[in-house]
Amino acid sequence: MRYLLPLLLLVGCGGKSVKSVADAHRAAAAAKLAKISELAPVVEKQPLLTQDSLSLPEGVRLDYRPFREGYNSDMSRSPNPEYNTAIAFEHQLAKPSTAESLYWQSGGKDLFLLSGLDHCDQWLIEPACVVETGMGRNGSEPVVSLLEEGFSWLERTKYLLVLRLRTRQPPGLVMEELKAGEMKTFSGGRIAGDAVLYEIDTARFLGGITVEGRSDENVEVRKGSVHSQLQLKLAANAEAEIRKKMEQVGDPPR
Repeated sequence: MRYLLPLLLLVGCGGKSVKSVADAHRAAAAAKLAKISELAPVVEKQPLLTQDSLSLPEGVRLDYRPFREGYNSDMSRSPNPEYNTAIAFEHQLAKPSTAESLYWQSGGKDLFLLSGLDHCDQWLIEPACVVETGMGRNGSEPVVSLLEEGFSWLERTKYLLVLRLRTRQPPGLVMEELKAGEMKTFSGGRIAGDAVLYEIDTARFLGGITVEGRSDENVEVRKGSVHSQLQLKLAANAEAEIRKKMEQVGDPPR
C-alpha cells in the first residue's frame, strides 16, 4: 500500500500520465493558442463599446457549456456538441501561461473573480502551461482527468468572448465606523467595460456587449470578512448583467 499512491499519481486515471495527455493534444492545442495570441493586439485596438451590438453569422447561437450535464460511470464528462464559445480576460490572450491574476483596482491584493464565468484556469491557462512547460499553472501537477477536459475545451472553442473590464472599483468601508466598531454604511463599487466577441480562426469581430455593475443600496452580510462579501456581491451583480445579455444570443455557462 505504501507504493500505490505514488504510482497512481504518476500514471493518473486509466493509466494516462500528464505527459501522454499533453503529447496527444500538443499540436492542436498549440495551434489554437497561437490563434488566441494573435487576437491580443486586435482586441487592444478595438474601441470600447458604448452600446450592445452583436452580429453573429446566420444560424449561429453561442453556447458556453463545454460538457453535458452529469458524469459518466467512469466519472468522465461527455462533450456538449453544441458548445462553441469560451470566455477570457483581455490580459490573458497574448501569453496565457504567464498571465497574472486579476485584482481589484484598490492598491491591495484582493483577487477579482467572476466565479460563474471565469473558467480560464481550466480551459486556457492550464493547457497553455502544460504545452510550454509540461507542468500546470505555477508549476503544479495537473489532475489528468481535468487536464484532458481542459484540452478538449480549448480545442473545440470556435468563438471567444473577451472581457475588458476597465473599471473594477471595489466597495469601501467607512473608516470612522470601523474605528468605532460599527459598520452600518459603505461606499458603493463599480465594474464597467465591455465584452467583445471574435471568431478565433479568422479574428473576425462579431460585436459585443457593454458591461456595467454597481453595488446595491443595501447588502446583507454575515460576521467575518465584510469587505470580501461586499466585493463578491458587486461581482455577482456584474455577472448577472452579463448573463442576462448572453441569454439573448445563446446559452451562458452554468
